[in-house]
Amino acid sequence: MSGTDAQAAAAWMLQQINESRAHELYQSDAVDHIAKNFDDGLTYTNDNGNPAIHKTVLLRLNS
Repeated sequence: MSGTDAQAAAAWMLQQINESRAHELYQSDAVDHIAKNFDDGLTYTNDNGNPAIHKTVLLRLNS
């Protein structure tokens, strides 16, 4: 997993939120897009068995 990919995924998420009429992005949509278009390590299956976004992406989204 590269920091560049994490930053790019976070930038994509922010763009989607800003361009959405409701300013929202569903996690399921984000996980699906990130898994298909960025480094595989940026998503994972959480303890509940659900697909999730790696914390490195979320930290970059919040910075």
